Amino acid sequence: MITKALRFLKALRSRQLLAIGMARAAATAPLRMLDPSNPISWEFRALSQHGEDGILDYLTGMLSKPNRYLVEIGCGDGTENNSTWFVLSRYWRGLMTDGKTSNVEWARYLLQPLNYGVTFRTHFVTVENIQSLINDIAVPDPDFLSLDIDGNDYWVMKSLLDAGIRPKILVVEYNSAFGPKRRISIPYQPAFVVQQGFGPSLYFGCSIAGWRALMQRCGYHFITVESAGANAFFAAPEAFAEGFLDTISGETFRENVSHLREYAVPWTDQYKLIEPYDLAEI
Repeated sequence: MITKALRFLKALRSRQLLAIGMARAAATAPLRMLDPSNPISWEFRALSQHGEDGILDYLTGMLSKPNRYLVEIGCGDGTENNSTWFVLSRYWRGLMTDGKTSNVEWARYLLQPLNYGVTFRTHFVTVENIQSLINDIAVPDPDFLSLDIDGNDYWVMKSLLDAGIRPKILVVEYNSAFGPKRRISIPYQPAFVVQQGFGPSLYFGCSIAGWRALMQRCGYHFITVESAGANAFFAAPEAFAEGFLDTISGETFRENVSHLREYAVPWTDQYKLIEPYDLAEI
């Protein structure tokens, strides 16, 4: 009986979060003063962590031949990620995955009754098992792919791109504690899980310069980082009208606002806390 009551309360809370996010988007998105050259002006937050929903909404609206298919790697429990807005408001198809079975089951419970076009899978993604994830991607050129796994992000994305997955738009989390210039990532560790604690929680992922190096090699155009300093956006030039991407002047680096709040020092001092850890040059 207690378990049923707790599940009911959790479901109520989750649905409240979805409703709040949709209402927030309805209230704030129309108030934007859109500047086609400035991606920060595209931002609004519905169910993303920061302004990712708005940037993706604008960019996907400019695609020459959209297929309305998305991939989210690291979807959490479905209440806060870069895909749920499109699943609910645009009724897009897609694949949502997470490394925790409990997260995937809850996302499926919340979202699948509202959109039967979405597939939910548990994937703790590694380079070694990447093919099992690829097998679940129904469209090899999704309109966007979002990756946020707080760990081997660089190595997973590299494997996906090398395998021929070609999203039109890519959203990746970058680690601002690594700074704006160094091309670095954590070394590949198949079982890596970010550790909590003052200092260790900064040891994850890839620098913005590392991401830009990989994406340039794979033929992607850098768009921007978002205003909260957590995510970077890239686009395949062939998916847009010729010259469109060249008109965009995005932000090249911003510090992560959550890190600044937690550590109360800039990235240069944050980096000193993880400098002794192993890092891989890209």
